[in-house]
Amino acid sequence: MNSGQAMQERRALQDAADAIAMSHQSWAARSLNTISMNQVAAVQLTATAIGAEALDDALDVLAIYSGIATGYIAIHAGINCPPLLLGAPACFAQHALEASEAVSAALYVASTKSKYKPGQVEDLAHRALRATEEMNKEIIARFPRAMEDATQAYAERAGLEAWYFLDSCVGSDIRACAPSPRQGGKPLPVYDAGTAGQVEKCAAMFFGTMNGRTGFMARGFPIFRGPLSYGGSSGNPNLKRHINEETDIGNRLESFYDWYSRSYLIGSPPKYPQILNLPFKQSEDGLNMFTLFFAMKTIDVCIGGGVPSIMGFGGLRAPLTTVWAANNVGQFDRLSLKRPEHMPDDFHTLVAVAALSGTRFGQSHFGAVPTRHFAYGQASLINRSSVDTFSALWEAQMMPASELDQPAPPAADISANAAPAFAELANLLNAVDGAEKWDWINAH
Repeated sequence: MNSGQAMQERRALQDAADAIAMSHQSWAARSLNTISMNQVAAVQLTATAIGAEALDDALDVLAIYSGIATGYIAIHAGINCPPLLLGAPACFAQHALEASEAVSAALYVASTKSKYKPGQVEDLAHRALRATEEMNKEIIARFPRAMEDATQAYAERAGLEAWYFLDSCVGSDIRACAPSPRQGGKPLPVYDAGTAGQVEKCAAMFFGTMNGRTGFMARGFPIFRGPLSYGGSSGNPNLKRHINEETDIGNRLESFYDWYSRSYLIGSPPKYPQILNLPFKQSEDGLNMFTLFFAMKTIDVCIGGGVPSIMGFGGLRAPLTTVWAANNVGQFDRLSLKRPEHMPDDFHTLVAVAALSGTRFGQSHFGAVPTRHFAYGQASLINRSSVDTFSALWEAQMMPASELDQPAPPAADISANAAPAFAELANLLNAVDGAEKWDWINAH
């Protein structure tokens, strides 16, 4: 008599397949959410680094030119104000007056660096950027192997003979796939977007929450606002203008340039050499050394590096972090992919499992008793806000095994890469030519 043991075994095996597929995609969703949050943080940190670097560079330039002015005026005074002349005190007083702006600028630089610590902010931003970069790379590289370890532990407890993630690490360039390509989990569905990714990062710095992304909105940015356009104060949200006004750098640069550009009321000392002045007219609220450096560093991010520096200043020093993009998802598809069946195959995970059948009561009365059972389960990644890596709303969901709709490719994958225990399943898949064969496989 048949006690239903085979049915119970197949049901338990199907539960195991579903659990493994769902576990894989749940960890994938968690990993993508971490990567997405890191990428939003990297955009914010890059904006912070741009502001800190631009301010630090502008202060250094002002310090250099104030030192040049002070030195030039002191030398001029030493030459043109002999101490024995009756007019020497007046001459030195005149030179001291002319040097007052340079001295004031030097004191301002020291005070501003002490108060706002742009160098320290820059260093912290750089270190945080490197940390997020390494974290994302390690998550992506480690994921297939991590899924292998987790699945193997579950398989041992569930009594599985073998398991295999279809379309997994075979042929992948992910370094973690190399040690065990036959058992690794499926790689995360992301790729290094290269220069196009840097352009996207640039847009995110300005516009933040757009095209359905929620990562920036979750951090308090209004829609269509990012760290550059909304990273300042409540009264002045634009980051560049906020720093320019808060630190008074624009005003001090304009004051310095104008002071050493004017014509003197008396002939001694002669007009200050303009070659020793700041290189162009400084505007408090417009173009000045700070806003120029800010723009140069922003452009450096937007084009992926390569902007030449001016006197060693202006080029971006912050590391350009990798922008990871979703595989096979176009710009105009991000908002429309809401259901598992709509997602590209890279976001689906299909796992096959095998287990030896148990000893059955009255086995001698049954013919063609199978030696093992097979089951398969498929789960998908979805993101209900936008299918990209700036929205940390990834989740896993079970779905029909759509990757077996065309059984020949999975059969070839299993034959070439899966454990020998799956040879019979590969043969069964290759034999599928109608619905009745699917019934046969599912009941096996």
